[in-house]
Amino acid sequence: MTTRMVRIAMLACIMVFFGIAAGFAAAEAGAGAPQEPMGSLVVNLSTDDADSADAAIRIATVALSRGHEVTLLMRVRAVSLAVKKNDYPFGKTTIKDELIAFQKAGGKIIMGGSCMQQRGLTPADMIDGVVVGKPDVVMPVIFKENTRILSY
Repeated sequence: MTTRMVRIAMLACIMVFFGIAAGFAAAEAGAGAPQEPMGSLVVNLSTDDADSADAAIRIATVALSRGHEVTLLMRVRAVSLAVKKNDYPFGKTTIKDELIAFQKAGGKIIMGGSCMQQRGLTPADMIDGVVVGKPDVVMPVIFKENTRILSY
């Protein structure tokens, strides 16, 4: 191999290296940017199963972090998860703590009003910041344009 060929090969390697490095940098810069269309998400949770509740709250929190408007609609047995005196342990935390963190991140929580009544619960029993659902509260959320509903 001639000196000229070695230089051309080295230059090609350098160009490939910097091209790959630039590609990684560009991919990394866009890694956190949402690739999905922006819209609203309603996560419908109707169980008090801790595994399902954790999954629902986690996906809701991830959607919040990606810039979506997210509402957690808690119905049927799920209303008991947000009772102040209840602790549903999950890993190193509780479902109640996950709900509070979700709210602090900007998420909204709507409780099934009739579901609360059937269990003898009042707004005073619930963690701070939850909204008791009535038709005038729930319907605009679930029928808002570009809203997706995910059920657990």
